[in-house]
Amino acid sequence: MKYLSLFCEIVLHRVFPFARGLFEDKGFIFSFLPHIFISLLVANIWFCLCVLLDIRQILPPATLPILALILTLVMLVPVVLLLLSKPLTPSSLLLSLTTSGSPHFTQSTIQPSLLGLAFFLASYQVHEKSALLFLVPAYLLLPSFPSLLPCLLAGQFSLFPLLLKDGQAPNYLLLSLLQTLLLFVIVKETPLFQTLIFKILNLLTIGGIFTLHLFQLLFPSPFPSLPHIHPTLNALFCTLIFSLTYIYLSYTILKEFRKIKIT
Repeated sequence: MKYLSLFCEIVLHRVFPFARGLFEDKGFIFSFLPHIFISLLVANIWFCLCVLLDIRQILPPATLPILALILTLVMLVPVVLLLLSKPLTPSSLLLSLTTSGSPHFTQSTIQPSLLGLAFFLASYQVHEKSALLFLVPAYLLLPSFPSLLPCLLAGQFSLFPLLLKDGQAPNYLLLSLLQTLLLFVIVKETPLFQTLIFKILNLLTIGGIFTLHLFQLLFPSPFPSLPHIHPTLNALFCTLIFSLTYIYLSYTILKEFRKIKIT
């Protein structure tokens, strides 16, 4: 009985990791911000907020999970509204998996992407690889929504600190080049690809990623007082792209919800 209770306690601790903090802590300290004690720097709202103002030092620890829950629920509102107004039936879901480009296909793929983004950006104790929750359905959406290309490019870039830590930098470089070429092959035939704003957004995204990589290559340790400046810039840049993608997908879903209410 003793071992059973211990096993249950370990399982509950892993499923609900409240004791591990708002995001992962593995012993990295910012010299310029000594109040921040962080790890691989997950590209979400809570880390970016703690760079400016460490709410973990201001609010009681028991308050942080509730705050994360509230923000996550608020960010899920667009998906909930569309699901309540236009629920996906088993037949429509099956149709969506076999008919690319149909309204059912768009709805069944845009909702998982937005759900994954909401949980990744706002939920408690997020891991870097949780980005796959919204990146995988985003790949299915790309032919219908080529404007998701910056999010997919930032998604692969956000995993770079983790892959670098595991000694996978050469594999990351090769796969990133192949994936970028493949993504552009997919979207180059879409009308949006020819627009100026689409070209500017992609140029800024690729330029930002290239600049940050080049900065890290040329200056591995640029400032002794900023030992983790590279993963910090990575997280801040990717959070900006992910947040803009969330706003875009939310606008798309709310526009669909408005059409349903009018009809």
